[in-house]
Amino acid sequence: MKTDDFFRQFGDVLQNIEFAVSKIYKEYPELTDNNVERVYENLQRTYQNELKNKAAPKANFSTLEQKVLQNVREMCEWRLGRTEYSQMEKVRGEFHTISLDDLITCFKRLRRSIEFWSGKNGGIRGYLNYMKDFVP
Repeated sequence: MKTDDFFRQFGDVLQNIEFAVSKIYKEYPELTDNNVERVYENLQRTYQNELKNKAAPKANFSTLEQKVLQNVREMCEWRLGRTEYSQMEKVRGEFHTISLDDLITCFKRLRRSIEFWSGKNGGIRGYLNYMKDFVP
């Protein structure tokens, strides 16, 4: 899928997930791209395993990563149509549910974004600092 088509179809989902991360980053500026990458990777694998009827992967997260995981998972479950989102009043735009496959695709794209923005010039918060300029 071309980049423009991808963002037209899933831009709102990416923004929702990044909103969930941004909320934690504002409260805990010590959060790093690596913390977020670990959470994204775990959730991607969790949802991939769900498609295969396998157990979620085990992970040893820091307290800060647990906060990110909880917030992002809540957003994902809402986008999957499984639950209400507790911060709904802060989410803008129209809402449509997505499939597990679509959510997994979004996590792959988000992980590539972290890799890009954390590159040699971005530093340990390159992705987070880039993202905060676009996410409320």
